[in-house]
Amino acid sequence: MFPNFLVDKRKALIFLMNLNEFAAISTKNRTILKTTV
Repeated sequence: MFPNFLVDKRKALIFLMNLNEFAAISTKNRTILKTTV
């Protein structure tokens, strides 16, 4: 069993990674929209 602060750190890291992925996807979509329009 992990100490709570380690679990929170892992959750925060996963959250940040998801956020980065989302940002990358949204910027990619924006560039695709720009090129198609």
